[in-house]
Amino acid sequence: MSKEKIAFVKAHEGKHIEGNISGLGAWLNARILSINEKTGMLQLEFEVRPDMLNPMSSLHGGAISAILDEAMGMQLFVLSEDTAYYATSLQVDFVRAAFEGQKIIAQPELIRIGKRSANMRCLILDEKGEVLAHGSSNYLQIPSS
Repeated sequence: MSKEKIAFVKAHEGKHIEGNISGLGAWLNARILSINEKTGMLQLEFEVRPDMLNPMSSLHGGAISAILDEAMGMQLFVLSEDTAYYATSLQVDFVRAAFEGQKIIAQPELIRIGKRSANMRCLILDEKGEVLAHGSSNYLQIPSS
């Protein structure tokens, strides 16, 4: 676990993520709710905006998938030392709908980091703590050159 990364994220609690972030990550516009300094576990908040909705006016499944991927990737980045990973799979289960104006919370969790791979899972909750979606992902280490 990288204490420097945890300290950096801790300094940005309550703020939207800026800086070295992908275009999709910037579009999602996550806010860091909290990071546990002992475990490095994150909580991220996203606001459901009109440009994230499907034709039924609920949060689009692609946006949910992107939120899961972003949250798990960020969590893995914080917990890994100087190792980079890429996702090899993403499994998503949709449970309840979210609508414009709702704030949703992503709670990623590390399952395992091995020598060459890592496994993550994540819950997406509404403000009442009800599960909206959950997902898991597998990652492979990017070989250093």
